[in-house]
Amino acid sequence: MSKWHVQACTAAVALAITSCQESGVGFPPLLKAGAMASAVTVQHIEDFEDDSGSGAGGFADSVFIHTVSTTMVVDEASWTPVAPFPSPTHALFLPEISIDTVTFSLNSGEVVDHAGVWGNTFYGDAFVDFYGTQDELWFVLPSGQAGWQFVEAASTDVGIHGQPLGEIVAVALTGYEGMFDDLTIDLAAAVDLDIARFQVSKHFSLAHGQAAIKIKLVVKNNGTVDQPRDATVVGQQGGVQIYNQTMAVSDPPGGGRTAWVFPPFTPAVPEGIVWTATIADDDPDIDHESATTKVVP
Repeated sequence: MSKWHVQACTAAVALAITSCQESGVGFPPLLKAGAMASAVTVQHIEDFEDDSGSGAGGFADSVFIHTVSTTMVVDEASWTPVAPFPSPTHALFLPEISIDTVTFSLNSGEVVDHAGVWGNTFYGDAFVDFYGTQDELWFVLPSGQAGWQFVEAASTDVGIHGQPLGEIVAVALTGYEGMFDDLTIDLAAAVDLDIARFQVSKHFSLAHGQAAIKIKLVVKNNGTVDQPRDATVVGQQGGVQIYNQTMAVSDPPGGGRTAWVFPPFTPAVPEGIVWTATIADDDPDIDHESATTKVVP
């Protein structure tokens, strides 16, 4: 059964591992205060009960797409050494060398910027991999623990290859007799910035001693989230890259425009320059424009 709620948060996500022991210690909230970077977040939880509301074990198929069958969902009543589960009354048990790669069925414009899951290693080992659009982050849960352990990752966390994860697109749960419960994803509206206009100086004369080629990018916000994203301008002259600058750009929602001025450039040889501007936002559309400068002696 999928549970969700809306919660306002403002701070960046911190990656953490939380352990909760079985004897008398309650489970902390899955979403910690100040955890999310987006303005408004919708949270979905896969608690391994079916969507019918019957209380039977199963999957929240409306949001979570699994690669294992529901036969691996177990009832708390038969697993007393690791009871209580993070949420009653079912959890996922993965026997030896089993992997459940969970992806998500989302609405247009939604992205996952935070995910977390409880794991238990009393019966065997458990591993969690968070896959982002730019990197991945994995955890090996300490083995032989009766207490449930919580691991989480955010889109801004640095992955194993040294890059921010980016939008989280899958969570892989690997078990060697390991258990998992309450897989949680937090959704945010995508940042959708477009290039309204890309301007560079059209002509440049070396002989006239012009100061520099001016470069300006005008950005418009087609979404509802006011957050910056990186814009990059590259210049090529004679097949050689002579300019590469990146800056964070933004534009408040509401139909306006915001102009961003990049550092100017002074060429040294009389050959045309081809410029390209790109915005790396969350929306799948291609935000790419080009322009040229004619450079004469």
